[in-house]
Amino acid sequence: MPDYKTISIEELDGFDILYLNRPDNFNALNYQLATDLYESLKYIADKDELRSLIITGKGKAFCAGGDILSFKKAEKPKQYMAQLAEKFHSALRLLKTLHFPTIAAINGFCFGAGLGLACTCDLRICSIDAKFGSAFTGVGLSPNSTLTYHLPKIVGLSLSNDMILTNRILSAEEALAFSLVSRIFESNDLLLAHGKDLAKNLSQGATIALGKTRDMINSSYSNNFEAQINKEIKNIVESAGTDDFQEGIKAFLEKRRPIFKNS
Repeated sequence: MPDYKTISIEELDGFDILYLNRPDNFNALNYQLATDLYESLKYIADKDELRSLIITGKGKAFCAGGDILSFKKAEKPKQYMAQLAEKFHSALRLLKTLHFPTIAAINGFCFGAGLGLACTCDLRICSIDAKFGSAFTGVGLSPNSTLTYHLPKIVGLSLSNDMILTNRILSAEEALAFSLVSRIFESNDLLLAHGKDLAKNLSQGATIALGKTRDMINSSYSNNFEAQINKEIKNIVESAGTDDFQEGIKAFLEKRRPIFKNS
């Protein structure tokens, strides 16, 4: 497994856990972290045996947003921001196009780039002490990190405007109420334990069907009705040709849990 300066990966049976690993800086995004995230996701994308992924943060935060000190030190702010944004967006593009489901297990602060990263994942769960905010306009920046694409679709236009324009911060309970997350846990230990259970459950699913499903959900935002139902027809026909579909039928008739093999 490759070695990264600001990312660590835990490899488990059927799924990986990717840790943002700058705990002393609350996992704030700098160019090194953006680069390591991109390279680690390239590594993960090439693992044929992988069937789900958890992303979380080491220490007391998921990701507190951009690394303000690195912004301050930049001799050419526009050039630095262009390089950082392009590298981070390249990582988010990879994350969005993985062939299996992804989970953001959000511990503590989830601001700015961290919120964009979490929103790019398919599922979001959090600990009770999690906090969510946009933060970009508060330091004189326009939003980045896919936030203007994802947040209105997840929480609605009114709340996303409130969060982005006024930098409103949501508690974990508010995030659950507004469907930014789907589950809350009382501690970071419980969060990660349940995240592992969720990833294990997904990794035992029909990965080909799940991959096609996440692709269709994502494309539903841009496709018109006719394009989307044509995509549904194409994908269900392809899914029907898999061994997993035959196993699913057999298991249903035998009243047992199916054993899918991603084939």
